[in-house]
Amino acid sequence: MTANAIGKTGVLVEVKNLSKVFSRGKDEVHAVSNLSFIAKPGRVTGFLGPNGAGKTTTLRCLLELVAPSQGSATFNGKSYSDLTDPAKHVGVSLGFNGIHPGRSAYKHLLVFALAAGIEEYRIEEVLELVGLSYARDRRAGSFSTGMKQRLSLATALLGDPQVLILDEPVNGLDPEGIVEVRHLLRSLAAEGRTVLLSSHVLSEVEQTVDDVVIVARGRKVKECTLEELIEQARPVVQVSSPTPEKFKTFSGAVQISGDRISIVDTSLAKVGNFAFTNNIEIHELREERLDLEQVFLSLTGASND
Repeated sequence: MTANAIGKTGVLVEVKNLSKVFSRGKDEVHAVSNLSFIAKPGRVTGFLGPNGAGKTTTLRCLLELVAPSQGSATFNGKSYSDLTDPAKHVGVSLGFNGIHPGRSAYKHLLVFALAAGIEEYRIEEVLELVGLSYARDRRAGSFSTGMKQRLSLATALLGDPQVLILDEPVNGLDPEGIVEVRHLLRSLAAEGRTVLLSSHVLSEVEQTVDDVVIVARGRKVKECTLEELIEQARPVVQVSSPTPEKFKTFSGAVQISGDRISIVDTSLAKVGNFAFTNNIEIHELREERLDLEQVFLSLTGASND
């Protein structure tokens, strides 16, 4: 990487107090409301939330495709329009709208390379990176959704950027393709690049991301590392007893509601032994374990429907 307007030692992407309100006749739609988060260099940040949560609007504000109503979105403190040769510093994949069905994969990339002042040899490199070399001369109109996804990612990588902004990058990919993209993004982050990707399905990206920013209805509901989110998926033992107060002396995080007792980070055997030792009558004893997707759904108020 050569010296550029946003530095050589890593790029911090920062969204600060960002809001976007759209007018719909007499109504106002608050697509994003006072949103703040950061994406760090050397990390893959998952920007997560259900469809309609404001993810794409936020990314479009970051890239100045939409003007925010308030707040800012910057790269090392600089707005996208302040970057010199932005395509060489920020790679973007926001869908397939820029893919002309009559052009081959190679010609599609050539158009973008010429417009951005990128050497033509780079086209073969990115086609190889995303696994599309075999289809370089095929027209994009014949591509599957997964192949278009790969071509969009190749376009984002053309300028060998320090930052990648990707909207639903594994949408339409088969399991093998998801694994390949996961490994590619992990390797790019390992080189010190900043990767910010959006998804509405946590399970598709949970093996890819280091950090998560979860939004719902335009607002941030969680920002943490993936490890911290996993902590919320700890096992819980559920107990029903006519004398729930006797569980207050149990060593652990005990929550009592009526005749129901919830105990985090323990086992059925330990709870059962405690009840037996202390002569506590129990009517039900079972273990629940939330997976990450359930934690995600509980935070966003979404459903599996």
